[in-house]
Amino acid sequence: MTAQDLPAEILTCIFSYVSPLEQIARCKLICKNWDKPAEAAMLGKHFYLDLASPTAEKYYAFLAKDRSRGPLVRGINYSPINGDKKRRNLLKKIVRLIFTPNIENLIGDSSNAEDDFVFEYMNEISGAQRAQYTKLQAMPLRDPVNDLYIKTLLNFKHTLTSLWFSKDPGHNYLINRLDQFTKLTNFTYAGNIVDLTHLEFILRKCPHLESLTLRIHQYSTGEMRSVLFKDEILDWAKANNNVTINTKLKKLELAGDGACSPEIWDYLVYKYPELEKVTLTPTDDLDEDGYMFQYQDETWLDYDRLSEAFKRIPAYAIEFDIESEFEEEDMIMALQRPDNRLELDVDEEEGVNRIIVRLR
Repeated sequence: MTAQDLPAEILTCIFSYVSPLEQIARCKLICKNWDKPAEAAMLGKHFYLDLASPTAEKYYAFLAKDRSRGPLVRGINYSPINGDKKRRNLLKKIVRLIFTPNIENLIGDSSNAEDDFVFEYMNEISGAQRAQYTKLQAMPLRDPVNDLYIKTLLNFKHTLTSLWFSKDPGHNYLINRLDQFTKLTNFTYAGNIVDLTHLEFILRKCPHLESLTLRIHQYSTGEMRSVLFKDEILDWAKANNNVTINTKLKKLELAGDGACSPEIWDYLVYKYPELEKVTLTPTDDLDEDGYMFQYQDETWLDYDRLSEAFKRIPAYAIEFDIESEFEEEDMIMALQRPDNRLELDVDEEEGVNRIIVRLR
């Protein structure tokens, strides 16, 4: 048996490991038996769809030519519509072809009522066939949250594995129902935290998390108080089972001013004892002594407490975006310590230079 004679199922599996997409497209041309398996593998790849590009129109035409192709699509991440009527109409047509029980990821952003057609269609098509939609893991974001978006999320609460919540009042409603998302493994929370009890209230509703991102804009809404020591955090965590332990979480990303709080570090390390990687991205300004000041300079990034909190983690780092008011050399001098190493990274997609402090 030659490669050309392999069963279609095996060929599709083989082609799924081929990248980029252009290479799979070439495989379609090699022999007739490879055409359909290569096509299935190509459509099954998760990819970014730029609605402003001519490629998007070609993609729709390709799907529309043969309606059996739509169910082969596993996931797309579409670009912002930005009020463009042509892009909106194009996305409508594409979604109607690809939103089938086989879809795993349908990702994008919606910020106004005109773009809500995606959620309307998701509810419409899944209403009578909801039991068939068992594979959807991630869906578009809606900011601000509205009733339709909440309804859509709850309709797929038994399949979604990834969620992004903010401080929007609508997300507060959903936080009280987080435990209904039984397959949730990847969670991002971007908002304010009153205290550790508030954070624990949210996170204990997500017992199966493997990856967590906290973008904490502000920690504590009241007057600045004394920062608790590690022993005080542990005493509180252990008392009356105030904190539920999760041994599944491996990856933790902390960002924002509030994420620089030593209390949060000690709490999270206790709650997630099997962490393998931690990344901390403070967002306030760095002074000449290497401190990250927040909220009227009343707290700072405590390197000693940081090292102590994460000493058992195999890998952790702090990332600093280089702001225009700081020179790169000044940043390096302020961050350099005997027990760390610095790496420079250029994020071309975001257009920023970044200094990464490797603490281990």
